[in-house]
Amino acid sequence: MQKYKTLDQFFNNLQEPRRAEVEVLRKIILGAESELKEHLKWNAPSYTFHHDDRITFNLFNPSFTQLVFHAGAITKEDKKSPPVFKDETGLLEWKSNIRATVTFNSIEQVNEHKEDLIRIIKKWLEMFD
Repeated sequence: MQKYKTLDQFFNNLQEPRRAEVEVLRKIILGAESELKEHLKWNAPSYTFHHDDRITFNLFNPSFTQLVFHAGAITKEDKKSPPVFKDETGLLEWKSNIRATVTFNSIEQVNEHKEDLIRIIKKWLEMFD
């Protein structure tokens, strides 16, 4: 696997159809909250809110695109406790009380769930405001 040093390098090497999917997701994420900042972490785009990573792409599996919603490394996870909020959209797959993923299999699915994803992003970030 290639290690990227910059976001430009990452995006220049991303192949279709995943590139289009990631580009749409980037626009949704950055449009949902003006204080989100994009950088490269774990060899993929990641988004900080108030200087802490909160949303990160997981692109290791070529058959789907995944967003990881997390509370950073400082907050201790509890896999037995209930999630920190109820997901009305049904898109979140909770991995612990403070970490969840959303998985997309196509750009059509991304577009179909755009408004739900915006609601999730806003609700997630409210916890850290």
